[in-house]
Amino acid sequence: MDAEPGAFASPPRISGIFFSSYGLRSGWRFLLWAAIAAAVIAGGFGVFHGIIGKATTLPVQLLAIEAVQLAGAFIATWVLARFIDRKPVTSFGLALNGSATRFPIGLLSGFVSLSFLVGILALSHAFTLHCLAIHGWTILEYAALWALVFLLVGLSEELITRGYLLFSLTQGIGFWPAAILLAALFAAGHIGNPGENVLGLAAAGFIGLMLAWSLKWTGSLWWAIGFHAAWDWAESYFYGVPDSGGLAPGHLLVSSHSGPAWLSGGSAGPEGSVLVFVVIAIFAFVLSRIFPSTPPPELHRLRRQTLAAGPALPAITEGTLPPG
Repeated sequence: MDAEPGAFASPPRISGIFFSSYGLRSGWRFLLWAAIAAAVIAGGFGVFHGIIGKATTLPVQLLAIEAVQLAGAFIATWVLARFIDRKPVTSFGLALNGSATRFPIGLLSGFVSLSFLVGILALSHAFTLHCLAIHGWTILEYAALWALVFLLVGLSEELITRGYLLFSLTQGIGFWPAAILLAALFAAGHIGNPGENVLGLAAAGFIGLMLAWSLKWTGSLWWAIGFHAAWDWAESYFYGVPDSGGLAPGHLLVSSHSGPAWLSGGSAGPEGSVLVFVVIAIFAFVLSRIFPSTPPPELHRLRRQTLAAGPALPAITEGTLPPG
C-alpha cells in the first residue's frame, strides 16, 4: 500500500528511530523547529544587538525583541511546512479563511475580558482607578506604540506556543497532552518576570490552555492572536496595571490594588487574581457560542491501523481525537 504524501523509503533501523510511514516523527520535528527558531533568533539578536541595547524606551526595545522572535518562529514554521510536511505555512494555524472575522473578534474579546476582570475587582474593592497618567498627544503616541508591541507579542508567542509545535506534538501524543505540555512551557516562561506569583503562573498556564483550545475550536490562531494582543494592551497600557509583574511605562491610567493578593492579584496584577480563572472560562464559553467547531485538518493524532489482510506494513490513517 502506498504511504501518505511525503513518505519515503529508508533503512528499517533509521525508520524506526527517526521516521514512520508518514515521514519524520513528531518529536524530531519539534526539535528541528526549535533548533531553527533558536538559530534565527540568536542571529537576529546578534544583528540587532546595537539597536536593542541603545533603544531609549522599553517599547522600542520590545518591538525589536518581538520582531526577532516572530521572525524565528515564522521561518522555522515555513521551513518545516515546506520541506518536511510539504504543506502551505497557512496550514499550521495561519489559515487566511475567516481571519478577517476571527482576528477583530479576538481583539474585542481580549479587551472586554480584561475590562470585565478589572470591573469585578473594582466591585470587590480590590482595584481602584485614579486619574490619567499621561496627557495630550502622548496618549495617542503610547497607545499606538504599545498596540504595535502587543500585536507582535500576540503573533510571536502564539506561533511559538500554539503554532507548529502544537500541531506536531498533537500528531504524536494527541491534542490535550500536547496542549498541556506547551501551556506548562508558556507558564514557565513567566517565572522570571518581576513580581510574578504562583497564581499568576497558574493563570498563564490556564490561559495558554484556553488559547490552544481556541485554535482547535475556531480552526486558526487568529482569534487567539487578537485576544492575546488586546488583553496585554488593555492590561499594560490602558488600565496601567502590572502585566505578569511588570508595569509598562507610558500607561494611560493610574490605578492601585488593595486587599488579599489572591483576590487583587498583588504584584502580579489582575492575572494573579483567582477571578481570572472564572473570567477566562466565561469567555471560552462565549467563544463556543460565537463560532462553530471547525478543527484544522492537520490538528489530529496520527494512528496506525492494523489490516486484516493485505500488505505486511501497516498504513497510517488520520485518526480523530477522543471526545473531550
